[in-house]
Amino acid sequence: MDAVASGHMPRALVAAGEAHALGDACAGLEQDGFEVERVSGLPALVGAARALPPDVIIIDIGVPGGGAVEACRAVREFSDAYVIVACPLPDEVSAVLALSVGADDVVCSGTSGREMAARARAMLRRPRAVPARGGPYIVGGVEVDPMERRAGTQVGDIDLTRTEFEILAVLAEAQPAVVERGRLVERVWGTGWVPDDHVLDVHVSNLRRKLVAARAGAAVVTVRGVGFRVDPAA
Repeated sequence: MDAVASGHMPRALVAAGEAHALGDACAGLEQDGFEVERVSGLPALVGAARALPPDVIIIDIGVPGGGAVEACRAVREFSDAYVIVACPLPDEVSAVLALSVGADDVVCSGTSGREMAARARAMLRRPRAVPARGGPYIVGGVEVDPMERRAGTQVGDIDLTRTEFEILAVLAEAQPAVVERGRLVERVWGTGWVPDDHVLDVHVSNLRRKLVAARAGAAVVTVRGVGFRVDPAA
């Protein structure tokens, strides 16, 4: 059960290097009712993420010990918390790297505390998994099982992030129909969550790359101006 549904005070773990970094975000989260723990450095982040555990983790791009990308990798080895990476001026390279290793969103580190808290709240309203409505689903040579939360071929499982799996599960459930972008965002991120358009595109791009690498026999097709569908690969 998530923090919103259970009614307990949600926990936010904020990792930054400099003392003043993400201070406004911390203040905004506390004002919105979050229990906030602030750490500096990768080892402290991993230790706190294991001990709390947090509902949301906000990581400064330059967090000591390897930066946000290494921090995401380390956290994703054991935690299913929602992760937001904050960059001074988010660019495509930073966004792609962070999202590809498990971040849920990339925002400007100058984002107001009020907006950061609203984003965190919206994430907590998002279900931890795609609601199972059946399945497993077969697309080409890949089986998508929402109950077991796995996608695999005869060779083995495909290593997908939570968001990549959720996108694939929604598309597999709807096949051969097209899923509109807005509907896909609503199913994957939940109502009230408004990610940058680029965020969805990056996750879809990463999913496509992994399906090709796994020789899964399935392809995510863009229907221009509408959304996406999943088909057996030609």
